[in-house]
Amino acid sequence: MALPVVPYDTCKRMDYWWFQVKTSMICCGYTLPDELQSVCQGDTGGPLVCQDTPGGPWEVHGITSFGPIGCIMNKKPSVFTRSSAYLPWISDVICRDIYNEHTLGCGGPKDLPGEDGTISSLDYPRTYSINA
Repeated sequence: MALPVVPYDTCKRMDYWWFQVKTSMICCGYTLPDELQSVCQGDTGGPLVCQDTPGGPWEVHGITSFGPIGCIMNKKPSVFTRSSAYLPWISDVICRDIYNEHTLGCGGPKDLPGEDGTISSLDYPRTYSINA
């Protein structure tokens, strides 16, 4: 379903979500009663995906946080956690996992016997070449 973004200044109004909405969140939905669409119970944790350009790649911009009780309610748009607010944390977790997978913990590389394995790169696929 396609949902328009509700401006933060609208979503934080007392008759909308007021203090429950933080700057690290995105509100999406319609403001007219005859156009109401929303997330529902059970959708929590699901992605909010967007295309920057028509035909472009879909990107995760948010994670479903909450919506109105009963799924649809006037002036209660769907609320998503803005994933860009957590990019430093996401990067730290990825770095930690790559570090733990490929090092002994003291900075030295692990001796990985055999010919099977994985290649890890924070910039994949930009710095990865098939001809490696």
